[in-house]
Amino acid sequence: MTLSRRRFLGTTTAGLAGILASRTAPAVGQTREISYLCWNNFAPLSDKKLAELGPRFTKDTGIKIKIDHIAAPQQAAKYASEVQSQAGHDLVEMRMHVPWLYEQQLVDVSDL
Repeated sequence: MTLSRRRFLGTTTAGLAGILASRTAPAVGQTREISYLCWNNFAPLSDKKLAELGPRFTKDTGIKIKIDHIAAPQQAAKYASEVQSQAGHDLVEMRMHVPWLYEQQLVDVSDL
């Protein structure tokens, strides 16, 4: 299954909209930063476009976003290590067959 540009942008926009919708005032002096974990896209221009959206998001919101890419074979180990340590990325892009494995550790954002 290929990921169209329209679907990629729609998914990314939905994720960022979810972040914006749940904003709360930060503690005084607190750095506002989120981290986003996604897989290396099979279309390199898609990763390049995402890299361009990061600074634009920071400029528009004042929230710094750190985007990390991992290769598909590394995903299972990365997800498991973040769940086990109960620390890691704020947003994680998962393929459709993975979320059920971590249902107890994830927040449903399908309504966003």
